[in-house]
Amino acid sequence: MSACGVGALPGVPAPARFSRLDGATTTPRKGQGGCTTLAINPYPRVLHPLECQVANQLYVELVAVEEKVWAGEAAMVIARTTEGELGVLPGHAPLLGQLADPGEVRIKQVGGGELKYVVNGGFLSVTGAGVTVLAESCEPVGASVASATGR
Repeated sequence: MSACGVGALPGVPAPARFSRLDGATTTPRKGQGGCTTLAINPYPRVLHPLECQVANQLYVELVAVEEKVWAGEAAMVIARTTEGELGVLPGHAPLLGQLADPGEVRIKQVGGGELKYVVNGGFLSVTGAGVTVLAESCEPVGASVASATGR
């Protein structure tokens, strides 16, 4: 260990800039005795609790009048509204949309799977906490085909 302290390597030049985990950079400066020190912002940016969620995921609830149909983490939600098809990714601006009647809601899961539901009426709400789909009636797309063929 050198006189400069823990981790200082004699004869090894310090990099011109260091990248921190929060994306900021710091510049090394010569401290007492010629040792290289880092100037770090004493007032780091405080994160909002919603920014601490896992990146590229949003919490989704699909609720029908009778029951909660599905809830969990998803990568994207696609819904057919009266204004057209709407795709919601993490970080989307808050909104309230009226679902088309009949319409379709697709939930793209984080692992790559996709769930499809046929909905009749209702609303889609996007907030900082996630996406809530409130439908008058809802059933999985595969279930409607299976019930029609008698399987």
